[in-house]
Amino acid sequence: MDDVDANDAQKLHGEINQLINQQFLITLSALTLFGVMNAWEILGVHSLYNDSPIDTFPDFYIFLPVCCLMLLMILVLWLNHLVTINLRLAVYLVVNNLSRWEKQIDMFQSSHNFKFSQRNSMLWVFLVLGIISFCSPVFLAEEYLLELCSTHKWFLGGASFLYCAAIITIMTNNLDSERNKIKLQWIKLKSAQDESNRHD
Repeated sequence: MDDVDANDAQKLHGEINQLINQQFLITLSALTLFGVMNAWEILGVHSLYNDSPIDTFPDFYIFLPVCCLMLLMILVLWLNHLVTINLRLAVYLVVNNLSRWEKQIDMFQSSHNFKFSQRNSMLWVFLVLGIISFCSPVFLAEEYLLELCSTHKWFLGGASFLYCAAIITIMTNNLDSERNKIKLQWIKLKSAQDESNRHD
């Protein structure tokens, strides 16, 4: 490995570390967002119930967890985008023999059918937050003996189902096939560059 390749490898490893840190920050942001909106919902319903006793669950506090799910979904898409960028950089290091670690972990995962994924461990957090967002109004309605009308149930249930289905779809998307596809693209590009250099 010459000095240029060594500098490139060092720079790309730094980029990969930054991307991984950003993924953790996104997950922490999701936890913070959920905590704030869930506390807002609980305190809001409690305050309304104490100020003037109500029989039906307030519309706003049904809409609030749905907004939370939408914001969480945006964070999930952002997280998944960063994972794809990270994968491109890691595969580049493997194809160009610039990282022994990336190459060895790639071989280990392929030969042992190793399915651990940092992305999926974070997506489990998002899935649990989505389920709790759905359950929270139901528990509050039971706690304060409030009626959840059928419209509320369909609205909240539909949004939660779509959110969880999207998370599970992303989780079941095989990173190995995505890694192999990116690897073929890098190999094709590298071959084209080597062919061009030979002609020059």
